Amino acid sequence: MISNGSGAISGSVATVQISCPQPKFSVGGSVTGLVIGNGDQLELQDNAGDNLFVTGDVPFIFPTPFSYGTTYSVTGFLPPTSQPQGCTIFFATAVVLANVSNVLVDCQHNDWGWGVSCRNASSRPIRGGIATDVQLRQSHPATAFPRS
Repeated sequence: MISNGSGAISGSVATVQISCPQPKFSVGGSVTGLVIGNGDQLELQDNAGDNLFVTGDVPFIFPTPFSYGTTYSVTGFLPPTSQPQGCTIFFATAVVLANVSNVLVDCQHNDWGWGVSCRNASSRPIRGGIATDVQLRQSHPATAFPRS
């Protein structure tokens, strides 16, 4: 966008302004497994301040858009009280390069497993014997959102 870009020149010109607005991108995702009933609302928070109430298994988008290259971090601010287990947030943090729609708040699957990888000194997987290097890896990138 150019402002003060036309007119007659009579000396040096210092009033022309050029602004290049940066595109904005949304951050959102979906909720699954939220038990319907009293207390079936949860409050999500993005970057410690952009709060959003979500009720039921629905898609959501935070109200504040992000500039290209900024980081978002979705956390649970207030958990639902309609169920005994808490929720887990998957794909909660990343750098914004386009619209984000894959944040998943899972309130029913608290059974995601952990994998164990055992290797010997030559870094080969072992099927028996003594492991010299044991590595734990979570099968899904997640952020805990426990019930209070």
